[in-house]
Amino acid sequence: MKKILALLMIFAVLLSLFACGKADGDGKENTTGNTAAVDKTEDTSAEVTTAAEMKKGDKGNGPADINAEFITLKLPSGYNYEVDSFSKDSNNPLYGDVTLYIYKDGSYSSIATLTATARNMVHSQEEAVENTIKLCNLQTYKNGESEIGNDAQYGENTYSTVHVTTEYYEKDFFVTYANRGASDTKGLLVKLEINNKNIKADDPFIKELLDSLKIVMA
Repeated sequence: MKKILALLMIFAVLLSLFACGKADGDGKENTTGNTAAVDKTEDTSAEVTTAAEMKKGDKGNGPADINAEFITLKLPSGYNYEVDSFSKDSNNPLYGDVTLYIYKDGSYSSIATLTATARNMVHSQEEAVENTIKLCNLQTYKNGESEIGNDAQYGENTYSTVHVTTEYYEKDFFVTYANRGASDTKGLLVKLEINNKNIKADDPFIKELLDSLKIVMA
């Protein structure tokens, strides 16, 4: 009796092995050893930073969609940012102030500073350029040399290009101004300041960043 039971058990095991082998051949039923087939596609969805969450000291990595209510922009992968300042008028979303330091991955010093502000009380593109140069002079307590270049169109905005030379540095700026309707009594000054001498005004990253920047109109 014991021999019969042993033979039956061996027969059952053989049938099981045969069934597994057949499933392997068809490639439809076997679920073991298939970890290489798992989709490991990298998630490249952009991180989203909104005005409701933004505060001084916040940091993020690209790709990132940055929404400060009065401006929006996209930071590409390979770069990261830190919020230096942010404020907004709860009664009027057109009014606010944001400054972002932008870094290249692995760098400890910023390569650019983006500022959008309704506090400078400028009312035209020309005044926005004058304000940018004046602030550079105030930082050094001396009048530097400034050269206003050709206008540059990036995305929806026209930027004045400014090259400033002082006793301590040379910097390039892209400066634009927007009046956003009858209720906008202050206007918005937006400028990108290039801080790194190795990043030129025609760098593809600068173009990509400015192409993505949008001023939210009334």
